[in-house]
Amino acid sequence: MPVSQSPQTYFGQVPPPNGPGTVWATRDHQIVESAYVMATGFGLTAQTTEGTASSINGSADVGLVIDGAIYSVTTPASVASLVAGLNAIPALAKIATVSNPAGSTVRVVFNDYAVHTVTSYSPGTPDITTIVDAVDASDPQYVQPGMGVCIDTGAMGQAEILTVKLPTTAAEAARCVGVVGGWVFSESPSQLTAMGYDPAQGIPPGKAFDLHREDYIKLLIGAAATKDSDAALGFAAGTRGKWYPASAAAGTAQVTRGDVVFSTTDLVGLTVDGYTVSVASDTSDDITATALAAKWNADPVAKALATATIDLSGSESYIILTFLDAATHTVVAYSPATADVTGITNTASAVAATAALVAGVRFAKGAPLSVGSACAEVDLD
Repeated sequence: MPVSQSPQTYFGQVPPPNGPGTVWATRDHQIVESAYVMATGFGLTAQTTEGTASSINGSADVGLVIDGAIYSVTTPASVASLVAGLNAIPALAKIATVSNPAGSTVRVVFNDYAVHTVTSYSPGTPDITTIVDAVDASDPQYVQPGMGVCIDTGAMGQAEILTVKLPTTAAEAARCVGVVGGWVFSESPSQLTAMGYDPAQGIPPGKAFDLHREDYIKLLIGAAATKDSDAALGFAAGTRGKWYPASAAAGTAQVTRGDVVFSTTDLVGLTVDGYTVSVASDTSDDITATALAAKWNADPVAKALATATIDLSGSESYIILTFLDAATHTVVAYSPATADVTGITNTASAVAATAALVAGVRFAKGAPLSVGSACAEVDLD
């Protein structure tokens, strides 16, 4: 059934702190401007980097280089004075906190969720060595206007747990619904209380909550689209979160052919990704190739992988497999006796798709469709 078209809160930024289950938007029409894209689940982690202070004896300056910027302390005489000096640098204090949890360990805990590069600044003997990341950053991306998506981790038509995320695989893309400058809302704080949840914590992960989306949502598209055409969602680098007509960014199918050579009544065929289809040789190469193609197209497993055709125009009796996806497939001859399929080659190599067709998403009839943004109709039945 279509989702109600009543005005709803537009999706946007998660106000910090962004704890587990944070309510992102409410029925009170609270406007927030951008949003974290979670790597996994609801939690976000800050990068924690540690190193070992060596020869901190007041003989030379020492410090850290963070994302190319130098933060140094003038001739610190001890680890404690090094840590105190680093924390006293205003520019460093804005992005991280430095501590000495034990021994000669220097720990840097960042104030955001981004990935940072940390090395030692050591013009003399004093140094900070063996710098490693003890905790990796979540490194969230941001949903920009025109790019938001919600991955639905529940079954359609059932209570849904939604995590905001740009897809990184075709499977994830197929479970996404655009929220680009569209409308979305979840339970308000008063409703959370009535449901037995703490509004300050939001709804805990694993608990169902009621999040609604509009049928008509504005989507950023990466190629010209046709009205009423199905929509595909990009997930490869450079395309993530962008919507396309179904025919765009869909990849290239592998096409493989081989020359069928008969011999008396020998079995002959093809094995594709470990699955074999074969026929008994007939009285000629052409007849055998024709029979093999027919057998392939009648096999329920084989015909779901590729469509078989033949080319008998020359001296060769080619069987040709045109695959139905953009994956790379292994094709070898099945030849237990003399009959064979020779010269198996790809006339077209597979090129992986960068977008996946998303069920129930299509570009709206009245939308001006071109490169840029356009409205899409989202069927959430």
